[in-house]
Amino acid sequence: MSNLRIFDLNQWDAQTLEGTGYDTGWTYVNTQHRWKTKSCRLTGITSKYIRTTGSSALTANAFFIFFHNITATGTITVKGSNTNWGATPFSQAMTRTGDLFIYVSPTLLTYDDFGFWVNDASNTDGYLELGRVWLGEYYEETAGYSPDIQETQEDPSVVMESTGGQVSILEREKFKTWLMPFDCVYNKTRYDTFVDRVGTSKEFVMLKQPTGYQGTDFPTPENYSFYVSLVSHDEKLLAGTLYSAILKIKEER
Repeated sequence: MSNLRIFDLNQWDAQTLEGTGYDTGWTYVNTQHRWKTKSCRLTGITSKYIRTTGSSALTANAFFIFFHNITATGTITVKGSNTNWGATPFSQAMTRTGDLFIYVSPTLLTYDDFGFWVNDASNTDGYLELGRVWLGEYYEETAGYSPDIQETQEDPSVVMESTGGQVSILEREKFKTWLMPFDCVYNKTRYDTFVDRVGTSKEFVMLKQPTGYQGTDFPTPENYSFYVSLVSHDEKLLAGTLYSAILKIKEER
């Protein structure tokens, strides 16, 4: 039984974006990069959108927006189109928790374009701010990580950034790290693709089950989705093509 889903390829990042206008310097492409001192600010507070254009066969079963200024009464709806936005046969309201908006689909969705429509008539900022946008498919191991997982709350004040490093829009007062042991990695080829793809510098999204949960689903994913990076990984050959592994993962700030 799997207890971890890893979204290691963001379909949003390689696409051309368009929208209903942004504040100077707070452009759409800021949603495509982790290391940005500015997020995206859509001008106005109702009926605003940011979307891909001219794309083809984008696949996703989860959508995430990390960081925003949407108030408690505001909404974000994710939509999909195969006709250059002439029609939107897919439309789904996203769930909000804290600084995250999320929608996890029960099936894999394929559309030429995806986009996000935002309404927040009560917003007194006069603009709608969106941070990191993520959409794509997940990789999961057959058995998942073992119950020996270690989860630690870290104090970011003791972490030193490199000289000249940019400030992240996702700064946190606290952040988590995880040490995740996998007793057996069954899909070593896909595991290697994940490790090679993210290295120790490219972020990804991790969706985990609640600790101790015994079901096969992922309940309340809005509470267990994290924007993270890989600190290190260790592997050990068990037999044949089977390996064990330990992943050290850090929540991005």
